[in-house]
Formats: sequence, C-alpha cells, structure tokens
Amino acid sequence: MSSNLSNDIHAALNGLINQFWAGLIQHRSHVTILSALGYDKLAKDMQQRILDEPETIEALQKRLLELDGQIAFQAYAPMLGRDVRGILGNDLQLQEQGLPVLAEAARLAAERSDTATRRLIEDIIVDEEAHLNWLKDEVSLLERLGDPLYLARSAR
Repeated sequence: MSSNLSNDIHAALNGLINQFWAGLIQHRSHVTILSALGYDKLAKDMQQRILDEPETIEALQKRLLELDGQIAFQAYAPMLGRDVRGILGNDLQLQEQGLPVLAEAARLAAERSDTATRRLIEDIIVDEEAHLNWLKDEVSLLERLGDPLYLARSAR
C-alpha cells in the first residue's frame, strides 16, 4: 500500500476509534443514569448491548498499528439524555450517524484492497446494525406504550 493510500486508511481507522470512544462514554454514562433513575432492567439491557465496545476499540487500534499507523484520536463530548426518552433518542441518533461512517470506511478499505480492514469493519457493522435495531425497537415500544407503561416495564 502506498503512503497516501495507507494514510487514508489510518485516518479512517482513527476516525472510527474516535467514534467508538465517544459512543462508549455516552452509552456507559446512559447506563449509569438509567440505574440512578431506577430503570435497572433497561440499564442492564443497554449494558449487554455495549459489552463488546472496548473490544471493538482494541481491534481497531490493533489494525491501525498493524498498518504502521499511529493512534491519534480525540473522544468527543457525549450527547447525554436526562430522561429515558432523551437517552434512547441520543443513542439512536449516535447509532444512525455512525453506520454511514463505518460503511464509508469499509468502502475505502475495499477500494484500497485492504481486505483485513474491510472485513473487520464489516463485522463491526453487523454488530452496530443489531444495536441500532434494538434501539429502534425500544423507541417504538416507548411510543406505543407511552411513558408510564414503558417506564414501569423498564424499572427494577
């Protein structure tokens, strides 16, 4: 891979690392907020959805280093919700914004004939789509049941 081509991949991987650090901070904060509000069931469900995020960050970092890149990222401030509706909405927005970035990084890796990076990112996309679908289902359930019933089912 030429230097310019690998620099594109390095930048894409660092961008994904940024994205996942910010997401991890936001999701972990939301789990803590939900628990503090007494919505332990929802907090536990959300926690299960993010267990693999540190491993995803590590895999992206390892791949970057394998390509002789340098880890250079800055995690962005999370968009924290103050209530269940805000938490689910912010996490849904984060997931929806993240998938096109992942798809573009996979496309770039394919264009650069970097099969290992492309496959890594495609595997991440599958997991992120599942997380997005879970969030969409929760938001839909909240809309159908209304706040009182949804919150009652999300509590301890």
